[in-house]
Amino acid sequence: MHRLDFGPCAHHLLLEGELIILDEIADKYMLLDQQQSNDILDALTSGKESVTSQYLQSLGVLVHNPTSATPKIRVVAHYKGADNLTWAQVFVSSSLALRPILLTAAIYYLARAKTLLRRSGFHQTLQNLRALKELARVRPSPSLSPRALKRIEAAIHTASRLSLTKAQCLETSVAIAMWLYEKGIPCDFLIGVQRYDFLSHAWVELDGIPIGNEQRISQHLPKIVSI
Repeated sequence: MHRLDFGPCAHHLLLEGELIILDEIADKYMLLDQQQSNDILDALTSGKESVTSQYLQSLGVLVHNPTSATPKIRVVAHYKGADNLTWAQVFVSSSLALRPILLTAAIYYLARAKTLLRRSGFHQTLQNLRALKELARVRPSPSLSPRALKRIEAAIHTASRLSLTKAQCLETSVAIAMWLYEKGIPCDFLIGVQRYDFLSHAWVELDGIPIGNEQRISQHLPKIVSI
């Protein structure tokens, strides 16, 4: 008997009995109902095939597990969701007046993030972030002060408002992550989800504290991607 496992780029969560799968390579979410989720769990634990498991194998989302180990599945029994969450906005105050060089850097990183996502795609963008984070770990720099982080938040927010097209959370989060990684600061790039109504949101945390986002975001959205 052979068992199946999720492919290395198939991020997944079992939220209240239903699977959410993010195919990183295809840049596509798959939302499975309870029966489909149970079919996949059966395939993972006992090798029992189904139409759903065969379809996910054809996409490369499920792959053959060469070991006898049971795949680890992250289960979230209950979560708050974002329905009642007030998204935080970064405001530029007089006490955080931006220097031109900081705003120029924010415009550069935001443009770079947008270009990378557009030209190279989601998977290659995440691969780049993984590589940059490894370099930041090897050559770490002293952590930024809370005030310096606030300035980066404000700079990215301002650069987004100045952009011809409004920057999405994925673009701003990639920009912030690249900026910090290249400063030698190994922050965490995260993507969280909720099932009903489906929502996906990207953000960055440093030492467990969200940057430029509602401070309770991690309590409301289970993480499906973590770099």
